[in-house]
This record gives sequence, C-alpha cells and structure tokens, in this order.
Amino acid sequence: MYGHFPPGLVAFGMLRLAVVGDGLYLLYNIFKS
Repeated sequence: MYGHFPPGLVAFGMLRLAVVGDGLYLLYNIFKS
C-alpha cells in the first residue's frame, strides 16, 4: 500500500496528522466553552 513512500516518511505524516488533529481538538474545546 505504501510502496511508493519510505516508511519513515509515512510515519512522520501520520504523526503530523495526529498532532494537527489534537491541536484542532484543543482549539475546538477552547472556543466551545
């Protein structure tokens, strides 16, 4: 599935996605309250 990308790059992409998701979640909670 990830044949075209190095595993490190894939892991970094997943990590960055998780960090961005957590940031958006925190912002959502701050603005909601």
